[in-house]
Amino acid sequence: MYFRNQKILRFEDMEEEDYDDEEYEEEESSGSSCPCCYPEYPLWISALLRSLKIYVFIFITSFVLTLLMELIGEKTLSLHL
Repeated sequence: MYFRNQKILRFEDMEEEDYDDEEYEEEESSGSSCPCCYPEYPLWISALLRSLKIYVFIFITSFVLTLLMELIGEKTLSLHL
């Protein structure tokens, strides 16, 4: 199904992007192959730091929800649900 103003863009018709050598060298010079989070660290340290951040987030969230459950009480919470 095509819409009236829909234009089909073919790969052959796309403009080429400008290739920047400096940007490529910066990516290659970083120790990590994942430049998104911690480009100054090796890949395994970057993965470890991301994993620790996720672990801390889950731990704090679980702690807050458990504390909320203890303060409110199961009966009160079940009445609201």
